[in-house]
Amino acid sequence: MQANSKGNSQVMTDMRTVIEAPEGRRVLRRILEQSNILSPSYAAGDALGTAYNEGLRAMGLWIKAEIDKAKPGSFARIISPESVQE
Repeated sequence: MQANSKGNSQVMTDMRTVIEAPEGRRVLRRILEQSNILSPSYAAGDALGTAYNEGLRAMGLWIKAEIDKAKPGSFARIISPESVQE
């Protein structure tokens, strides 16, 4: 479902609010870690496992794209080890 420009603007404002809060960055980091976007999705000998992993990864990549649209450059800060301690 595509949001209209007013709705999209609100989504980006909401995402920036989440990114700017230490609690929001910690939650985003946990979600991104679970999605394994920085790892291969291939599960040797397990086509369904690979498909499952690729689904997780696709959602993580979508969240990363939303982060990049809302606040460019903040992805690196979110996934850095220091973000857990903020």
